[in-house]
Amino acid sequence: MKLNAAAGLSRLHVRFALLAFLLVPANLPAQEKKDLTLDEIFHPTKRVDFGAAVASGLTWVSDTHYLWPKTDPKTRSSELLRVEAATGKTAPFFDAAKMEAALRKLPGVTADEAKRLAHQRTYTMNEKRTAALLTVAGDLYVYTFGADSLLRLTFSPEAEEEATFSPDAALVAFVRGNNLYLVDLASQRERAVTTDGGPEILNGKLDWVYQEEVYGRGTYRAYWWSPDSARLALLRLDEHGVPRYTLVDDVPTRPEVETWPYPKAGDPNPKVQLLLARVAGGKPTLVDTGKYALSDHLIVDVA
Repeated sequence: MKLNAAAGLSRLHVRFALLAFLLVPANLPAQEKKDLTLDEIFHPTKRVDFGAAVASGLTWVSDTHYLWPKTDPKTRSSELLRVEAATGKTAPFFDAAKMEAALRKLPGVTADEAKRLAHQRTYTMNEKRTAALLTVAGDLYVYTFGADSLLRLTFSPEAEEEATFSPDAALVAFVRGNNLYLVDLASQRERAVTTDGGPEILNGKLDWVYQEEVYGRGTYRAYWWSPDSARLALLRLDEHGVPRYTLVDDVPTRPEVETWPYPKAGDPNPKVQLLLARVAGGKPTLVDTGKYALSDHLIVDVA
């Protein structure tokens, strides 16, 4: 396990990678050239559908195929397609109608909600891509492709966040109330990995500063599976001592005042610790970061 730490945000090297794919079959007939307009490229409803020839948001599933969420510009509904890279030939990755039908059987799930869940752009899947995690009415479910079955994993009024499968697909980890949990798929038995989470202590989840400035905007998950599914590494962030910043969210019809832990230049960052937890049980152990003498350090990578 690798641990990189730095003394402050000023020393953090942020690396950006931009990866674009232009996949055009070699046997396309010659066509008349035409300049594209901005509307044809970017307009939400008038843009041209280039099909799988120009794919964004793709996920490679093999050396020859990738998954691509094709979105209808009018309905904004998506269909997850499996695309052969060399030819552009597409096929549905799964039967969305069957997922809809399975979801409609759940109590309280409307037809609109079932359709929305069955037509998402992305899904959290296991490594073999035989099952996906769905959040339905605030609880986690596993949907198995082909079998078209749903297995309920959680029974809590609190929200489950940042859920992932273990590499062997036998377990699911998630964050609830800023504590890290595990649930066994075979028994649906749930176990808390940490118990001290709260508004000031975040286990397995990044705060605003870490997701915005360190791991990347929108990335909140702060735990990692070992390849053998036997252990989890997680960050514990302590927000005590981080100054609060007040702002107004003026997007809603009625603006709301929000307060966030946010260090300005020179203010202390959240205190961070790296923990290791065994799936079999027991209290997580603390990784010694004593060689990084400064008290206000950052943990910027775990691998």
